[in-house]
Amino acid sequence: GRRELDRVMKGLARAGL
Repeated sequence: GRRELDRVMKGLARAGL
């Protein structure tokens, strides 16, 4: 869902993307 996508984006940002 949209929330999951937002969570993935946050994860990527945390990874240092």
